[in-house]
Amino acid sequence: MKVPQTCIDEFPMIRKGVNDGIFAIESEALCVHSIVPREEDQSWESLVSTLPEDKCCHVFTHFPYVAESDNVSRSKFVHILWAPSKASQKDKMQLTFFAQSVLSDLGATGAARIEAGSQASLDYNTVREKVVRRLTVK
Repeated sequence: MKVPQTCIDEFPMIRKGVNDGIFAIESEALCVHSIVPREEDQSWESLVSTLPEDKCCHVFTHFPYVAESDNVSRSKFVHILWAPSKASQKDKMQLTFFAQSVLSDLGATGAARIEAGSQASLDYNTVREKVVRRLTVK
């Protein structure tokens, strides 16, 4: 899969938490679906509501949460594999097949991976549990 320079150029600002990025795969190439400046008081629900209903996407953002251990506000860089039910089967297959390649090419291999197919599956508490579980050392 081809990752154009425009996607690579946008990624550092997403990684730093300045922007949220949504990338789609079209004709076996990654393309920018949307890049949105991140607001300090932005809610998780507002980001989730912007996800397309009929297109598979790679979503990169920072998930905000308060750590239970010390009540400190933190964020975790996350990669959402977004595959809504209205997307074509081909799009869903390409999304998962090229996922590791996208992460490697963009330099996002440390992002917490979340798989979702509906806005309900990206409920704040559900995602928080997944993120915190990955951070907990056993």
